[in-house]
Amino acid sequence: MYYAVSQIPVATLNAPLLRVNDLGDGASTLVRISDEQVLSCQPNGAMELRPPGTDGGYERCVVKDGCATYNPLGPEGIGYVFALKAVPNE
Repeated sequence: MYYAVSQIPVATLNAPLLRVNDLGDGASTLVRISDEQVLSCQPNGAMELRPPGTDGGYERCVVKDGCATYNPLGPEGIGYVFALKAVPNE
């Protein structure tokens, strides 16, 4: 589990605990644990929520070294990096 710690507005999440959903192709989605909604990074960097299971271009990110990197418009577009803080499993 992770907490979003930078740039993702808490109001968007309303419950900041997230899990990483590995899609198996090097990409992941970030899922809000409380209701399984998926974080979606819009082309302007705004974060929204989508229904469970959504994994389109705006929802896919690469999670590495404590950061989630979104490229909603592909390699030619602007990328957005959000820091994550791991929550130890209890």
